[in-house]
Amino acid sequence: MTEPAALLAGVLRSICAELPNHEQYLNQLDSALGDGDHGQTISRCLRAIEASLDAAPHLAVPARLFAAGRAVVATAGGASGALIGSALIAAARAAQSSSSAQGGAGQAADLLEAARQEVATRGRVAPGDKTMLDALDPAAASARRVADAGGSVAEAIRGAAEAAERGAAATGAMIGRAGRAGRLGERSRGHHDPGAVSTAIMLRIAAEYLSKAGKP
Repeated sequence: MTEPAALLAGVLRSICAELPNHEQYLNQLDSALGDGDHGQTISRCLRAIEASLDAAPHLAVPARLFAAGRAVVATAGGASGALIGSALIAAARAAQSSSSAQGGAGQAADLLEAARQEVATRGRVAPGDKTMLDALDPAAASARRVADAGGSVAEAIRGAAEAAERGAAATGAMIGRAGRAGRLGERSRGHHDPGAVSTAIMLRIAAEYLSKAGKP
């Protein structure tokens, strides 16, 4: 397995191990805006990803992302599961065609941008609509800035995580314009979007894994 493939597998396994610890918190956030099951949906997504890792542990980056995305789409269910699975597949396509001259950081930015575009298009949402895009959009932009400045993949993901956390925090002041939060209107203000929060947590786990793996 190449180093990028091994790092991706490690990042995914780290997320699969850590994020379920936040399931109840994510359910609580979702109970104010939706069905109260976002944490459960995310945990199903992670079980699907973990199963795809176990079934074929030595795939290259594009194939790994394709396998994970297809597994999520096939088994996770829910609007969030469909978006996450589709975002992983979009990232896989970007990994196949990426010719970034910036190495790891450039490719990381390419993958995040592809995921961002997929969530915006498939979800029919824009920044400010109080969705996971409000974390993913600034995350992708931050990763691109780090890559353009010559930073490492770990620096790009760390910047993405910090931007996603700020984006997720900002959803508390937003009025929902999509999904169940959109039907609540003004009553959605004061509650953080669970999809944005789970996105930020994923990126923070990824950043911490890369730091521990010795990637500066």
